[in-house]
Amino acid sequence: MSLVHHSYDIKFGVTASHLVEELAWSMLMLPLVLFAWHQSNFQYDIYMPGDYGLLIYRLSVASVVVLTATTLLGNYPRPFVYMVLGFILLAAFHGILDVVTINEGKPRSFLETTAFALMMLPIVSNKRTLYRFIRVNFVLGMMLVILNTIPVLHWLDIVSLPNEQVTRFGGDTDLPELDPLHFGIFGLTESFPAFGHPLGIARLQGFSLEPISWAYFVFLTIASGLFLLSTKKKSKYRIGPMLIAGVIAVHLFFVYSVTAFLVVAAWIGILAFFFIMRKFHNNENREVLYGFIFLIVVPGLLIPFLMAQIPGIDVYLDAGNILNKEGNWEDKIGFITLGSSLYTRFLPTIGETPAAGHNLILATYLKYGYILSLPLFAYFWVFMKRAFGGMSFAILAGTAITILAHTILVPSLLFYPSGVMWIMIAIGTTYHAKRTENQLARAPSTTFTEFTNKRHSLHELFTTIRGFAANLRQVVVTTKVALARLVGTG
Repeated sequence: MSLVHHSYDIKFGVTASHLVEELAWSMLMLPLVLFAWHQSNFQYDIYMPGDYGLLIYRLSVASVVVLTATTLLGNYPRPFVYMVLGFILLAAFHGILDVVTINEGKPRSFLETTAFALMMLPIVSNKRTLYRFIRVNFVLGMMLVILNTIPVLHWLDIVSLPNEQVTRFGGDTDLPELDPLHFGIFGLTESFPAFGHPLGIARLQGFSLEPISWAYFVFLTIASGLFLLSTKKKSKYRIGPMLIAGVIAVHLFFVYSVTAFLVVAAWIGILAFFFIMRKFHNNENREVLYGFIFLIVVPGLLIPFLMAQIPGIDVYLDAGNILNKEGNWEDKIGFITLGSSLYTRFLPTIGETPAAGHNLILATYLKYGYILSLPLFAYFWVFMKRAFGGMSFAILAGTAITILAHTILVPSLLFYPSGVMWIMIAIGTTYHAKRTENQLARAPSTTFTEFTNKRHSLHELFTTIRGFAANLRQVVVTTKVALARLVGTG
């Protein structure tokens, strides 16, 4: 298919054949999306009557297998091939380290993620196919958000909906009090009013095992909406996007996940910084650098390092019941018990490490140390070089929330199919946007056989590593300056 720009504005003059074509594409892509979501705790199949859930799951698996098998025969833009193979190597590297350090391996998850990563190549390589795929994610997410908001009316005694308490699948199995209420097509809620909730009602948990897991899918729905929005013509008044944003904001309030609220606050703060920055100085390289600092370094390492310097912060947080987490802070900030040794972990640790909460960067550092954490930093740097700086604000915002969803909200899902799906969606959206704006020449294509036979691939790899090392020095200098200003020389 052609990479020529296509408009996706819905018009009244659209033909019936076009609608049928789009519907057919959506039905073909839906099993692929369901597979990625299912492997990340989207539990659509568990409470379905009969064997319908199992049949849908088998169809999704078959779809992924078939498309992955045909992927190896295709020709794709070289940047996509590099990012997919880099992701697979990074996932394998972390998997091997987990086996060595904590004797925990997930070979099945690795194989599923590898297959899905390869399958994403033909999807992101074609602009029209990519945006169809994003649209399926967005429509599915919005439908489920709207459906799962309905039980709020039940908890507010406005309407009465039939429901039953069902067994919780996933997570801790010895906590029957966490067994949710099932409202049929309207999804799940917790079975008890949430402590501290201003309306005194239960939290929504969508179609997942807990509210924070469901918030992950809500965030990815936001990202897909922003990527689609980037293709629209600029307009002073955007009633549709504002209405959608309002629905999602209301839904997230009733999901009532503290971690999700913190991620939203961080996301808005980062976007405000870049909005102001663009008013005064618009530089792509600086955007990538500042994005790396504020999305990766600051929440991943700088804030935890500063917290560890505050005497008795664990006692204060627990005793003060901060954020309604009384008795639960030990699972979030166990890393502060390391004292001064927190800052000097250069090599991996054998055995369990102190809790890092919902923090991918910190958890990786605690397990592997500075040296073996560098591949993850390098991959995020290359990812942000390709998907962050110099793009429309919608793409920047979509990429930012994609990163936060996988580094702060539910870090364990980065190396699952949904993780690589959204990494590649962000890269593909940026690539095609630059192609449309004539900022980027069409990248040379390559097959996997050609890729493994080209000697220049290693040269490009080493060039990327050298560039990352040079920029990493700048990040370190900037971080040291920030630390000196905040905590002084002592």
